[in-house]
Amino acid sequence: MALECRPTGRRDPFSPRQSSFILSPSPTLPQELLDKIIDILCHDFETLKCCSVASSMLHSRSQMHIFSTICIYSLDNVQRLRNLVDTNSTLLGNVRELKIANISDIGKYDTDIPYILRMAISLRSLSILSARCSWSSIHRNTRDALIQAFRSPSLVSLSINLMYSFPIPIFALDINVPYLALKEVTFDAFTGDFPSATSADYSRMAVHTLEVSFSTVSLVHTVIELPNSFITRIRRGEFEIVVDACIL
Repeated sequence: MALECRPTGRRDPFSPRQSSFILSPSPTLPQELLDKIIDILCHDFETLKCCSVASSMLHSRSQMHIFSTICIYSLDNVQRLRNLVDTNSTLLGNVRELKIANISDIGKYDTDIPYILRMAISLRSLSILSARCSWSSIHRNTRDALIQAFRSPSLVSLSINLMYSFPIPIFALDINVPYLALKEVTFDAFTGDFPSATSADYSRMAVHTLEVSFSTVSLVHTVIELPNSFITRIRRGEFEIVVDACIL
């Protein structure tokens, strides 16, 4: 809070060196107005960083925007993020969008990805980009954390790209996402994480908009033909079959 000096109007005769000024607080802007100002700057990353350290009244709101979108591409990204979280445990509560690429490299180790996924309690969008690995090759703790994120009631968008042997029974979980994208994903009916695909109940999952892109028609039918499949309840679908780089 800023301070200003004002004359006291009187002086103690026994203290000739006493200052004739006292410090009093100056008027401050309401917190709601400061929050609105920071919201206007939400796309100006450099300014937000300056605001976050300029005043305690700007700190929380600035960090809410700074950490709203997190992109993880390497183990180095994961470790840097974890170091930040260790100094401020509330940071991950600001994450609304999380993108994880190259999970074949960073997801097979029991490091910090499960912690990040579980602490991002307000996550609205999750993207697994260019996975290029099988589901079973990802560390078990990371798989469990991913499933927990899939089932989060706050999640509105889920995208999975280039994931192999993705367990079909995941579609039997109580997952409710307005938007689901599956691109170049292959499926496996039997995994150690779930019962067989034939004995699962697929009526609990709900998706409003589905976008799929596969290189073979049979993979599309694998999902469509599930009993009580969520696909029978979608409101909008985009199906793309890619063969030899040509879209049919």
